[in-house]
Amino acid sequence: MTDVFRSEILAVVMQQILDEPVLPTLFMRTVSRDFPKSPRSTTLTYTIKVIQAVKTYKSLTGFVSTTLLSRLITKKIWTTPLLWEGFIRCAQIVAPASFLVLLQLPKEQLRELVAKQPSLRGPLRDFVQKKGGNPARAAVYLEIIGEDEPQGGGITTPETPPPIVPSTTTAATAEPMPS
Repeated sequence: MTDVFRSEILAVVMQQILDEPVLPTLFMRTVSRDFPKSPRSTTLTYTIKVIQAVKTYKSLTGFVSTTLLSRLITKKIWTTPLLWEGFIRCAQIVAPASFLVLLQLPKEQLRELVAKQPSLRGPLRDFVQKKGGNPARAAVYLEIIGEDEPQGGGITTPETPPPIVPSTTTAATAEPMPS
């Protein structure tokens, strides 16, 4: 792909598609757009994959993590399951650059995103704790994100018993220590 398109061209194509009132169902995975060859000739159809593009061109991470994902949130991408799945996958690929944008999601969608992509939970929690700003708002985000998944495939370890504390005795009832 790098020998056919520059990253700037791909960003323009993605932006033009975002401007459409209805997104193609496979937008996150495959993007097609007709472009004129020249002002007087027929059109060419280019097909790109947003996820593939951001993997190929690391320079697109900023555009995808801020502009593209943010615009998709305003378009309520979660209402189209295939687009929503692609959004989640793309957010994971560009993480941690996507974290600030992910906090724009409604509560239920953010909860669903970390449930479907649990590898984002811990790093997203860390991000909120470090850059959450308002403590009350950070607490809400942390509640939505939830606790980290236990490591070890769901195997729980028994609780450590409390330490044994010697009972207190008064000097009158204390027995002398053996020497």
